[in-house]
Amino acid sequence: DVTGDVRVQKTGTSTWHRATLKESLGEGDKIETGANGGLRMVLESGRIVEIKQDTEISIKQFKVEKDGSREDILLAKKGELRARIEKLKAGSKFQVMTPTAIAAVRGTVLYLRISPEFTRAFFQAGQGSLTSLITNVEKIIDPSQNSTADNTGNVTDSIPTTPEEQQNLENGWNEQDQTYGYSTPE
Repeated sequence: DVTGDVRVQKTGTSTWHRATLKESLGEGDKIETGANGGLRMVLESGRIVEIKQDTEISIKQFKVEKDGSREDILLAKKGELRARIEKLKAGSKFQVMTPTAIAAVRGTVLYLRISPEFTRAFFQAGQGSLTSLITNVEKIIDPSQNSTADNTGNVTDSIPTTPEEQQNLENGWNEQDQTYGYSTPE
């Protein structure tokens, strides 16, 4: 689903264009949303990634191994992202790299708030991890808990997310059934 101002810059080009429904995206492509923009992407693996307004992401890697395992890695500069990841096959990974951390998940709903100063991660129903890009400190985050990594290398211990905080994180996401699909270019 594409709503409002959503732009794509294909790898190897310097121009941006308006995103279109079912547009094929691949490694190196960049996506940004404006003040009224939002995007819901469905990866070939069935993983769902959504971004809110004023968010910038790019696709670092979409890789499928011969054994069927997958590595999906996104880069996120700023904004808000939600990823719904089913339990991953052995050897598979899903990660989001931000200016301060790497958020990794094996099967849950991940919410990220990203800025140059910090990354806040909330893992809804399954375990995940948050690793500082500066100090390489990794914290395991249990279900319904959150952690923050800052631009000085600190990663907070996992803390429970209050029902009010969880509701705040869940608000504002587009719940329409339409999808914005993409696949690796042939």
